[in-house]
This record gives sequence, structure tokens and C-alpha cells, in this order.
Amino acid sequence: MRDERSEMSKLEPRTVALIRVATAIAKGDEAQLRERMTVARAAAVPAEWMEELLLQSLHNVGYPLTLMAFGVWREVAGPVAQAGEDLAHETCAGCIPPSRRWWWWTPTGRC
Repeated sequence: MRDERSEMSKLEPRTVALIRVATAIAKGDEAQLRERMTVARAAAVPAEWMEELLLQSLHNVGYPLTLMAFGVWREVAGPVAQAGEDLAHETCAGCIPPSRRWWWWTPTGRC
């Protein structure tokens, strides 16, 4: 049997912290998850890595545990600096009245 500690020591601290967060998500222990996410922040795990882990958790552990994990992550990491893309697109501005834009887009494939 391999020694898990020696195997983990071959990984960089950020990766180890991320793996520990993943196991805490799967266990569903909110206090342990909060502690491990705080350690991951201290280990400089990029926010993108953590958010990708959370998205992948949806497939692996299911919606309830992932939802809990997202909530804990928002508490630990704070609000998102810039969320998503701006929904106001300039493409349609003035080309056709809003009530008829669906008609314009459907046959031409553009807006």
C-alpha cells in the first residue's frame, strides 16, 4: 500500500489544497469545507481553479452539495469582481423595433 502523505508531498501546495477542498465538498461537511477553502485561499489557489472545481462538482457530487459549496465559496472569497458578460449588445440598437426583432433575426440569422 502506498503512503498517501508521500504521494501528496510531490504535488504543489495549491494542488493539494484544491484536492482537499474537493474531498470536503464530497463529504458535505460545511465547517470542514469552509476551513479547507480558507486554507486554499491562503495557498494562493486561483479563483478560476476553485470555480472550475465547483462546476465539476455538480456532475460528481450532485446539486445539493455543490450548491452548499458555492455558498461557502462566496462567503470565503467575497463577491465576484466582474461576473459574466454585459447583456446589453449594440447589434440590434435601432435596426428594428423591439417587438419585431424576432422576425428580423429568424430568417436572416442575425440581429
